[in-house]
Amino acid sequence: PQWKRRWARAWRPVSWRYKHWKIRTYLEETQTTFAARFGLKRHDIANYERGRADLPSHLVGGLDKLGFNITWLLTGEGRMFRTIPSGAEASDLVLVNRYDVRVGAGHGTFVVREDVVGSVAFRRDWIKERGLNSKNLALVDVIGDSMEKVLREGDSVLVDLSQTEIVSGKAYVIRIGDELLVKYLQHLPGGLLQVFSENSAIYPPFTVSSKELGTEIFIIGRVVASTHMW
Repeated sequence: PQWKRRWARAWRPVSWRYKHWKIRTYLEETQTTFAARFGLKRHDIANYERGRADLPSHLVGGLDKLGFNITWLLTGEGRMFRTIPSGAEASDLVLVNRYDVRVGAGHGTFVVREDVVGSVAFRRDWIKERGLNSKNLALVDVIGDSMEKVLREGDSVLVDLSQTEIVSGKAYVIRIGDELLVKYLQHLPGGLLQVFSENSAIYPPFTVSSKELGTEIFIIGRVVASTHMW
C-alpha cells in the first residue's frame, strides 16, 4: 500500500507505561477498576505507572493467570500474551501494530528508523463503530509539548495511515524533511495550507503551499484517537 512507502522511521524503546496501558486498554478498565480486580488500591497502580513503585506481586500473579506474558511486561521481550486468545474472545478483538516511532509535538523528531515492536488488542466493535480498518492503523508515541493540552509527551496516538486527504481542523502526523510532527492542518485560499499547534502561543502556525505535498511535506495519516498517561 501507498502508506507503507510513506511511513517514516524513528526509534524509541518500549516503555513500561505503555505496556501497562496496553493491558488496561485490553481489559477496558480504569486505574481504580484495574486495581480492584487484583485486590489493590488505585494508588498502587498509579505509583507503578509513574515509576514510583515496583510492579505489585499480586498484579504479576493475576496477569499471569489471565494469560498475559510476564516476560514481555517486565523486559519487553516476546508478545503481550503467552498464547494468542482463541474462540469467542479472539473474534471480538483486532490487533493494531505499535511502532517504535516518536512523533514530534514540538519542533520535530529526527527520523531514524521504523520497527514494529508488538501489537495492541482493540475491540472489534470499537474499530467498526469509528469506520476504521485495523490494517491501516498504527500506534506511535508523542514527544514534545506543542500539542498540549490535547497531547502531552509520553502520550500515544492512533493513526489511520490511509487517511491522507486533508480535512481542515483535524490532526495529522506529517513528515517535513527528516522530521515527524503531529499538527493540525487547515486549508487556506490560494492553495495554501496552514500548519498549527494546540500550544500556538509558543509554537506559532506556519503556512506552506499545497504544491509541496508529496515533495517536501508528506501526510503520514490522520490522528483518530489518543491516550493520555497520568
